[in-house]
Amino acid sequence: ERTGRRIGFEEARQLMYVRGGFRVLVRRVAKYEVELHGEPRALCQPSPPSLFPKALAHGSLIAHLAIQKFVLDVPHHRYEQFVMTAGHERLDRATMGRYMEQLGNTLGATVVTAMLDDARTTCAVLSTDATGALIQPGKKDGPVKRGC
Repeated sequence: ERTGRRIGFEEARQLMYVRGGFRVLVRRVAKYEVELHGEPRALCQPSPPSLFPKALAHGSLIAHLAIQKFVLDVPHHRYEQFVMTAGHERLDRATMGRYMEQLGNTLGATVVTAMLDDARTTCAVLSTDATGALIQPGKKDGPVKRGC
């Protein structure tokens, strides 16, 4: 049986979007000091997994930005002006662009991996257009032959 004492909290803040505006989500995880193998150690519960682990934006804000950009056709510079006139935190267009790039990379990789896994498990024959793929390995010092 382990017993410990609370020694503080580990806080993380993310900007999130809920209907009606922006909010700051504060996650507080309690840190405890427990005795492990005769030595005091600080332990805390790991954070839940996130699609964007190092982003200061919550997934709800990134989803909202994607809807503004791709569904409602609002350019980033116009949304940047909207955020500033509404009196909220500064959210510049370069940051929004990085979030959209990260969203595309994450979702694209997830979808392509899922499609490939599905194809490998359900298809009898898998055929691809591998135009630029390596067909025959070349010699260590010689040129590599590629498909046409």
